[in-house]
Amino acid sequence: MAFFVLNIGKVTKDLEDRITLLAFENNATGVSENLNFNKKVYPEPEIIESDIKTLTCYFDEKPEFLFDYLSKEYPNLELTLTEEENKDWLLEWKKGFKSFQLVDRFWIVPSWEKVEDSSIYPIFIDPGMAFGTGTHETTQLCSELVYEVVSKNSIQSIIDVGTGTGILAFLAKKMGVSQVLGTDNDPEAIRVAKENADLNNLDIELTQNDLPLIDEKFDVVVANIIDGVLLQMKQSLLDKAERYLILSGIIIENDSDFIKEFIKNTNLNILKRKQKGEWVSYLIEKQG
Repeated sequence: MAFFVLNIGKVTKDLEDRITLLAFENNATGVSENLNFNKKVYPEPEIIESDIKTLTCYFDEKPEFLFDYLSKEYPNLELTLTEEENKDWLLEWKKGFKSFQLVDRFWIVPSWEKVEDSSIYPIFIDPGMAFGTGTHETTQLCSELVYEVVSKNSIQSIIDVGTGTGILAFLAKKMGVSQVLGTDNDPEAIRVAKENADLNNLDIELTQNDLPLIDEKFDVVVANIIDGVLLQMKQSLLDKAERYLILSGIIIENDSDFIKEFIKNTNLNILKRKQKGEWVSYLIEKQG
């Protein structure tokens, strides 16, 4: 079954609401606006406002009347109408998700694959499409730092803040950390992480509680979250860390400003900085 996509370019600011209304009056199932962001604005990206916009409208039926009407009434608009094939996107996505090495002998393995190589320590994941599979640079950087700090130190407890599918928490648990807690404010992420914990036969505590509601402190605090949010959470992260922090999700353009602000007026010592692509992560020691 097909659906139709109508792209409408050169939409002036005064026409945006009118055209959006027309689209829905002609049975659009959705309308989106293409936005541009200034990532150099810190700590949170800023939307770049424009007087000329592009709207994308979705239809189950071909919107011939709307296309003709807009072409006639607003000749300056740029209109393109395409027909797209509906697919089982989850099935299509699964076809492209294969096992891969996360760090050292630990591999991410889709739940529907079997592991025949005894040298591999599998972390089974069935994430859907929403919460990450470990392929993103920030997760890879965090995994490397978790592996390093657990391998070289006696680590008894770790909290994974913004756990998503639970990959970093699972890595810590499979490396022998006795107390592992994963937090996420998205209930669907917690549900998925619990299912993945069961796939791996791991006893891991998962919670939606915000950090101030968690009484314990941890040897290591891991937070793979965008840099602006890390700064907002700075005090809560520091309060939970006994020895180390692993921070990721820092875009390279913000790196210098971020790390200066994060360590300002603290007893923190930067042990390692790692970078992949446009992303940066830190291993930080809490002194004193």
